[in-house]
Amino acid sequence: MILACLLWSETHRLDPYRQLNAGTRPLEVEAVAQDWKWLFIYPEHGIASVNELAFPAGRPSASRSPPTR
Repeated sequence: MILACLLWSETHRLDPYRQLNAGTRPLEVEAVAQDWKWLFIYPEHGIASVNELAFPAGRPSASRSPPTR
């Protein structure tokens, strides 16, 4: 019974819809779909990566896909 109560309280604490710290700017990431791969562009850092999306823990992220031509 104790384990069930502990599990229930900790599970509800991990709410995926809870807002992160609003004091930090979100990390901007542009996602571009290519043939069989993804290109992730980090404009504020001036770098890009292929098939690997990485961002720091605890910082909100904002992604967008540029319009296709």
